[in-house]
Amino acid sequence: MRSVVIIVLACVTGCRTTDATRQSAEVRALESDLIPIEFGQEQVALYGIRSSISFEPADSAGTRVGVVQARGEEFEVRRDDTDDTARTGVDRDRNGRFEAAELKRGATTEHRLQFGSERVLVEICNAGPESEYLVRELWTARLEHGGEDLALGALRFGANSILFVDTDLDGVFESFLASDSPIALGGSSWDLMIDYDERQARLQATDRAPVTTGFPAPRTAGRSLGTDEAVDLVVDGATNVLVFCHAECAGCQLIAAGMQRVQADYADDPSVRFIAVSQTHDLARRTREQICPGFEHVISNAAWSDYAVRPTPTIVVIGSDGTIAYRGMGQGVQTEAMLREQIRAVR
Repeated sequence: MRSVVIIVLACVTGCRTTDATRQSAEVRALESDLIPIEFGQEQVALYGIRSSISFEPADSAGTRVGVVQARGEEFEVRRDDTDDTARTGVDRDRNGRFEAAELKRGATTEHRLQFGSERVLVEICNAGPESEYLVRELWTARLEHGGEDLALGALRFGANSILFVDTDLDGVFESFLASDSPIALGGSSWDLMIDYDERQARLQATDRAPVTTGFPAPRTAGRSLGTDEAVDLVVDGATNVLVFCHAECAGCQLIAAGMQRVQADYADDPSVRFIAVSQTHDLARRTREQICPGFEHVISNAAWSDYAVRPTPTIVVIGSDGTIAYRGMGQGVQTEAMLREQIRAVR
């Protein structure tokens, strides 16, 4: 049976920007504290990256012990299985006692682990014979420059992270940033650096253009899966819909049917192009079979780099002038309606 661990941090948002940063006309860097906040449901629904738990053989009482890792520390998970249920426990306050709950197959239970003054939510799921766990932390920072401000959310998966932006400052991080793509703020472009140990976000001035809404799309080519001919991902005069996805991605599977219905409606319209971009021939083949069979499938590892793709799905809608009109993860089950609206807006 499988266990899932979800870690969520809750705290009050705050920030720190120096007076010198605000007053200087030649700002080269901006800094802000990272503050842990509650993990939003819109991200919970999209990101289910899990790690496996290796359990030791059962002892004479039928109990097995496994290890999960959180914030560089290891914690034991104990499980006593029966045919239909698993009694699963986590030592939530690290006192050697395991709080437990009987779970039906597919059911979940919640625990909390203590890290100093912060309590971390742990969700365990009895999902099958092989256990998994998930550690997720969301941090926020507020950065200001040139009369504009930016609410940044950094979603941490162990040593990796995905960066989100709350564009209307309503507390919902509705769009994400690619870690290799600069941020536009106050008429300048900035490279973003996150230091979790110091709990700090830093923006460093850069001449590179962001790969995001309102900026020119990179001009990258690839090879057609079917013919191996060269394919330009962006064609002027057409609406270009690029989808970076793969068959094993849960978020991609969630939006697959909706994307396919939109593509089918424009199947006879050459002015709207739907391209699924994969990194290898095998990944492209499986994406064609399982996610979006009606799309044109292009193999381009360079495009994943040029568009600074990290999380999947990444959807990029490019207008006829070559400008990015939308870049994001989609909107779950609402992706179909969103995609139709974006295409209508740029045609």
